[in-house]
Amino acid sequence: MTFISPALDSTPFLLLQSHSRVHHETTYAHLLWLNRYLVGAAALTVILWYVPILQWVVYPFRFFVVYIHEASHCLAALLTGGGVRRFTLHPLHPEYRGLAYTYGGSRTVVTSAGYIGSVICGGLLLVLSSRTEWVAPAFIGLGLFVLVFTIFYARNFFAVLFGLIIAGAFCAIIYFVRPFYADLTLQFLAIQCCFESLSELVGIFRLSRDRQRHSDATIMRDLTGIPALFWAGLWSVISLAVLAFALRYALHL
Repeated sequence: MTFISPALDSTPFLLLQSHSRVHHETTYAHLLWLNRYLVGAAALTVILWYVPILQWVVYPFRFFVVYIHEASHCLAALLTGGGVRRFTLHPLHPEYRGLAYTYGGSRTVVTSAGYIGSVICGGLLLVLSSRTEWVAPAFIGLGLFVLVFTIFYARNFFAVLFGLIIAGAFCAIIYFVRPFYADLTLQFLAIQCCFESLSELVGIFRLSRDRQRHSDATIMRDLTGIPALFWAGLWSVISLAVLAFALRYALHL
């Protein structure tokens, strides 16, 4: 019987383990380097959100998510056989920032579409921002979407003004901004959509505990008899799954 020293026997394993650790560290560093602008946009977003004097900088981006939220309600009504009377935006209202007036269609789908639609928009923008050749089509598609909804369904002054400004800004980015900076803008917009969507879901949990407060979750409670907290939780799970998929694609994982 030949005796092999444990120390000598474990040397190849230790070398392999050390090489694997270095490889993983290199891979993570490479991934961070590849996605440095997206990581930077996320870091900048956190600073702008939580430093009070700077919050006005991201306010237009955050209100864009409100626009997408209300437009998603309208789009869901149209896709399920209903219709849209109008939608309005109210930036200074203490209780709500937007309202969509729809009829017909699937009420459960229409009611759920606001939060799900805004997070899908954020996830889709993350995916599109990961490829330079997709940036211009993304801005063109967003601009047309906003312009059409504004013309046909916006029915108060601020909704019309905001929609036209946003559509014009997207067109200006395509024609006057260099592709590199347009890509950065799309990444920043995508991060804002994701952050604001998750922030809205956190807010709806608070509203769901108060039976007197009006929200999409309480509407679902009245429609189905299922507690509002269930719907807030379900929308959160779906939103996190969408964002996980989008981040996995955008970060090249």
